[in-house]
Amino acid sequence: MSPPTTSNAADGSSMIIFDWDDTILPSSFVDRVPGDNLNDLPEQYKSIFREIELCTEKCFEAASKHGEVSIYDIIITHMI
Repeated sequence: MSPPTTSNAADGSSMIIFDWDDTILPSSFVDRVPGDNLNDLPEQYKSIFREIELCTEKCFEAASKHGEVSIYDIIITHMI
């Protein structure tokens, strides 16, 4: 997935923050699925993750039209 495009809103004061775990990426599901990477997954799961990727990219692109987009992960102590 390509990184989200970021831009400021017209007045430059808006920030949209997305949480990574179980919001953008279904982390709890990923933890239960066997395999270490996408290539190890059954085709049905690969298809689902491709759809999540496309939807996430569209969401970030749409959000970036309204402000700066940031992704937050509780494990990471700073904004990405």
